[in-house]
Amino acid sequence: MISMDERVMGWHFLADDGSRRDGEKPAPGGTEDYDGPLLMCQSGLHASRRPLDALGLAPGSLIRRVECWGDIVMDGDKFICRHRRELWRLDITRILHEFARRVAPPQGPRGTPQGAAWNAAWDAARNAAWYAARDATRDATRAAAWDAARNAAWDKYNGWLQEMIMASEEARRVHKDTPAATNTIKESV
Repeated sequence: MISMDERVMGWHFLADDGSRRDGEKPAPGGTEDYDGPLLMCQSGLHASRRPLDALGLAPGSLIRRVECWGDIVMDGDKFICRHRRELWRLDITRILHEFARRVAPPQGPRGTPQGAAWNAAWDAARNAAWYAARDATRDATRAAAWDAARNAAWDKYNGWLQEMIMASEEARRVHKDTPAATNTIKESV
């Protein structure tokens, strides 16, 4: 558990209507507090360290940049906390469509994926398989190779998604006169 005074930045999705999974609609820029037991995937205020990890749990396409504190329980790519403050929110529906086009491998002959991302993942898988083969069975080698490939691709794709989200938020801040900027929340310092 992380100290009550330490603050952790995270990502959290809301449904398209601005509601959480429990139906509550947190106020834009507001702070949420939770006093009950902190149980991963059951109770507490949840967030993820990376936007791609948060996307796997998203009930909609409204993403929020959040600051969390209080008791914080980490669990791999996600965490729960007692206090969560929204710094800003953004509807990333368009970004998600663009992201999907960017990461989907083009189909080559007989439906095989092609492209730089696939080649990088395959290279990582082949390298992982070579090292794992010395001490593991054939099945363990195959599993390790695919895990390495998935992790390499996941890190790369998360970087792309985060860049796209941050660029869109920055553009929205710069062009405050556009209709899409009406719900902009300024980050406090």
